[in-house]
Amino acid sequence: MSRHAQRAVLCGARSAAQCVILAAVFLAPLSAAEAPDAKDAPSVAAADATASVSAEPIPPPHLEVGIEIPDVPLVKRYHEQYTSPDGLKYLAAVMRRSAPYRDFILDRIRTESLPESLLFLPVIESGYSVSAVSRSGATGIWQFMRNSVGGFGIRITDWVDERRDPWISTDAALRKLKENYAYLGDWYLALAAYNCGLGAVQRAVKRAGKADYWYLCEKGYLKRETVHYVPKFLAISRILA
Repeated sequence: MSRHAQRAVLCGARSAAQCVILAAVFLAPLSAAEAPDAKDAPSVAAADATASVSAEPIPPPHLEVGIEIPDVPLVKRYHEQYTSPDGLKYLAAVMRRSAPYRDFILDRIRTESLPESLLFLPVIESGYSVSAVSRSGATGIWQFMRNSVGGFGIRITDWVDERRDPWISTDAALRKLKENYAYLGDWYLALAAYNCGLGAVQRAVKRAGKADYWYLCEKGYLKRETVHYVPKFLAISRILA
């Protein structure tokens, strides 16, 4: 596909401003040697930035975000951070790295009738690196902890760790997100629970007497990482969807 045709597919019905941003992410030439270090990522340092990335630009589908993105200060802050030159360079590397898995993940999301923007959750979880391991031991593109795989069909033995399998872990992660939403009835809270645990969010809601993610953040019922986690995801969804 020619660069002109790629740009036409990329832009579609998007605004001119978003087209410019997405072109910087998906159409700028980038070799594996130019992939940014983890320090360039304005998100978790779990991403294995040395993982191979495709040098071929791959325009993304035009997704329905499915989750309202409010204009709150933290969302604006992360939007500015990820649309900076370093932020766009990082997103370009990550989205190329995601190319082998994107169609499968999006198909599973649609099959489960989940918000399509969940395609971008591994961007902040792992930089879409199957070999990512956080300081706390969370592993794979969906960053499952060893103690959080029970009931989700992920095997961990002396010979295999299926948290590193992008296909198996995707089904598990989407099941976990769907369960979070079923318990909490709100996607902001469901995403927060993916970060800090369903029990932690349920306890925060009980203490606050209010099932409102933004209220819980404002009043200090959630840990700092979780306060930043959802706005970071929402900002990236706004940029890439």
